[in-house]
Order: sequence, then C-alpha cells, then structure tokens
Amino acid sequence: MVRKVLLIFALVQVVFGSDMAPWNYDDTMKWGDDYPFCDGNEQSPIDIKDAMEKEFDNLLSFSTNYMTCITGTLFNNGHTVQFNVDESEPSRLIFQGPLGSQPYKLLQFHLHWGSDSTKGSEHTLDGQAFPAEIHLVHVNASLDGPLGKRGDLAVVGLFIEVGENAKMAFQPLVEKLPSLKNKDDSTSITINMADILGGVEDFSKWTTYLGSLTTPGCNEIVTWINMEDPIKMAEEELKELRTLINSDKKPMVDNFRPPLELKDRKLYKNMPKAT
Repeated sequence: MVRKVLLIFALVQVVFGSDMAPWNYDDTMKWGDDYPFCDGNEQSPIDIKDAMEKEFDNLLSFSTNYMTCITGTLFNNGHTVQFNVDESEPSRLIFQGPLGSQPYKLLQFHLHWGSDSTKGSEHTLDGQAFPAEIHLVHVNASLDGPLGKRGDLAVVGLFIEVGENAKMAFQPLVEKLPSLKNKDDSTSITINMADILGGVEDFSKWTTYLGSLTTPGCNEIVTWINMEDPIKMAEEELKELRTLINSDKKPMVDNFRPPLELKDRKLYKNMPKAT
C-alpha cells in the first residue's frame, strides 16, 4: 500500500507539471529550452478538424460509479486550479473505445481558461476556441512504475462554453475559489461528476488521437479523447476563475497552450456502429 501511494504521488507530480525549471504561459514556444519533449512531433493540443471516421469495436465506457460524488483536494498549483482524487476513493474507470479493454483510473482534473470568453481552450474545433476546457486525467490502471511510455495516460477533454442558463455544475468548485487565491492554497471538496459531465448530450461523439501533456514536460504518453459536445459554465463562474493568482503573482488567465500541428498522426472521429 505504501508503495502504491508513493507511486500515485509521483504520477501526480508529473501530471501536475512539477518543475525542475520554472515555466509560464508567456511564451510556450520556449518550453523546449528546458523541456525537450515540448519540441516533439506528437504534441498537444491540436486543432480538431478533418478527422477520419472510424468504427471502434466498443463505445467509450465509464464505470458505474463514475457519475457519482467523489472526494478530493482542490488546489492552486500556480498554473491552474486542480482537483486530486483521494487515494481512499474507489476507482473511477474509463475503458473501451480507443482504449480497448484496458481500464484507466481517474487521477485528477483541471481547467484552462482565457482572460475573456473569446479564448481559453487548448484544443480548438475547426479553428474555433472556447472560453475554457476541462481535462479529466486518467492513469493506466495496470501501471506499476514511472510514467514514460505511450498508453500510460488517457485524458478526456471537454470544451466549456458560456451558458447563461447553465446548471450550476461547477458551483461547488467556484465557491471554494476564494480560499485558493494563491499558489499552494488548497481545500478539501466533494464533486459530483454527474453534474460536471451532465452537459454532454451524446457520449458517442468524440475524436481521439495520440499526443502529449499540454504542460511541461510535455511527455508524449497520452491517448486523447475529446468530446464533441461542450459543457456549460456561467460567465460569472469564469470571472471567478480569473481572480486567482499564478506562480508569477499575476492574474491566472490565458493558461492555455495554443494548438500545434498534427503532423504525421491520425485524428479519428468515432463512428458508432449501425443498429
């Protein structure tokens, strides 16, 4: 058990962008100076366009307990606000779709947003940016060593658009933001994943490609699954996110990496089997 906890801690440090060298979003093209993977050929995010239709053997699936309340720690890591799942929580799993039979366990989620609602998402959809994007980060449930190879992580990305009549899915998170003003501030919280994902109208509409973490060290170990249906957040909630302070003691805004070239990779769009 101790070894497992230490492993999870190590995974968290890598995924959260624990840095040997400081970095920020002022010039993302310079990340490669300190983190060579950031200049790789399979980097994320990308512009989602011209995807090839593909019929996968099975639809992307979620474990039966995925859409339930989950307890963890919400904290300001200097680059974003992030939710870490408590180790004591039962595993929330995704599997099938582009992942095959291998289950992946929810480790954390975090958000990216802009200084205004004309920008903020990391991925774009046929050139269109969204006000924000949430990333649900999952680790290969059979991993028993350090991160470092293709298939170690699976990230579900969801665009966030402004919805004035949005169900207050993010309200519990937003209510905690005043206590997360500065880097390393943290608080415990319970999140209902059914609320967060409740805005997805069709879970069979997604694209997938092989890519990387979107923060240093930009490790190319991620299977990306990007939902087509955006979820909603109220403009007032986005404004609350913009009140946070980053590691440079500046407003935490525009914390997104611009899209990069797909290059020789394939971008697939799920084509559900005819019934």
